[in-house]
Amino acid sequence: QALRGTLPGGSELRPVSGVIKSDGQSLSFDSLKGGIGGGDITAVIDAKQSPSGLALNARVQLAGLDGSALRYHALTMPAGRATMRMTLASQGRSRSALAGALSGSGSLTLESAHIAGLDGKAIDAAIAASDSGQVANDDILRKNVEASLSAGHLDVGSAQIPFNIRDGRLSVAATTLQADGAIAVVSGGYDVTADQTDIR
Repeated sequence: QALRGTLPGGSELRPVSGVIKSDGQSLSFDSLKGGIGGGDITAVIDAKQSPSGLALNARVQLAGLDGSALRYHALTMPAGRATMRMTLASQGRSRSALAGALSGSGSLTLESAHIAGLDGKAIDAAIAASDSGQVANDDILRKNVEASLSAGHLDVGSAQIPFNIRDGRLSVAATTLQADGAIAVVSGGYDVTADQTDIR
C-alpha cells in the first residue's frame, strides 16, 4: 500500500517513500520522495536532541509542480510550474520555538506563472483617467486602481526568486518580474509564526 504524507499547511504528498535511520541519539529521513501538484518533492531531514531541544536540518527540492498546490496558512504560491531548492535549520523545545528559530535560504523558479492581484493594464487606465480629469481626487483614484489590480492578473514567462529565512521570517529581496507590457518589482516577506504576509 502506498504511503501518503501531509506538508505543513495541509498539502498532501502521495505516494511517499524514503529511508528512516536511527542510532538512538538522532533520527534521519534519507531520500524522501513524494508527488504533489503534478511534480516531485525530495528531501533529507536530520533530527537530533541537544541541550537546547530538538535540532533539525533539512535539504528540500521541488521540481516541476504546479505552484498553486503549495500553501501554508495565508501564504500561497502563484499558479505556474515551480522548481525550488532550499536548506532549513531550526532548534527548540516546542513546535512554536522551532518555527520561531527557523532559518535557511533557497531559490524559487517560476515558469508560466499566473500572479493574481497584479495587472499592468490597470496602471495604464489609472494614468489615462487621471490625466483626463476623470477622477476627482487621489483617494478615488487609489480605490479604482486597487479594485482593478485585485480583479486582474500578471502573466510572467519566467522568474527566479532568491529568498532567505531568519528567525522564522521568510524574506524576498527586490526581484524583477518581466511580463508582457509590464515590469513588476516584488519584495517583502512572510512571518511564519504570526502567519502574516507583507508583499510590496
